[in-house]
Amino acid sequence: ERGFEGHGEPLLYEAGIKIPQIIHVPGQTTRRDVFSPTSNIDLLPTLLSITGNVTPSALDGRVLPGLGGVEDSDRPLFSMYAVENSQFLPLTHAAISMHKEKYKLIAYLGYELLDGTYELYNLENDPEEMNDLAKNDSKIFSTLKDEFLDHLADANRPYEKA
Repeated sequence: ERGFEGHGEPLLYEAGIKIPQIIHVPGQTTRRDVFSPTSNIDLLPTLLSITGNVTPSALDGRVLPGLGGVEDSDRPLFSMYAVENSQFLPLTHAAISMHKEKYKLIAYLGYELLDGTYELYNLENDPEEMNDLAKNDSKIFSTLKDEFLDHLADANRPYEKA
């Protein structure tokens, strides 16, 4: 994709991050395809639900649509490449994408030539992510960037024991 091969680069375009997920529920006899965007953080709540266990309220994930959960198109979903960032420190060297409704915002943090660079795509009209709207659609860009920065600030807040 775009001159890179595999999944080890800070490029968070759909071809590199959108992967199929296959879950076979015990007793399932028919195939069911679900096309709702989801996140890996949804796996644990889904597996707990499928196995009849209680899902702790502290988990960020939700039960997957089609397996007991409901689709929420207003929910932002994140992908991240942060191999050079310490897992114990705030996110300052990472590529992070936020997918919300039909839009995807990509932010590059701490990269020498890209620090503070953002990309914005309308995945419904531009599924190949060739038309960056970050400079053209300032209202949507500004709204999504503000929401992204709020989530980033929340993620970077120090962990406090309850």
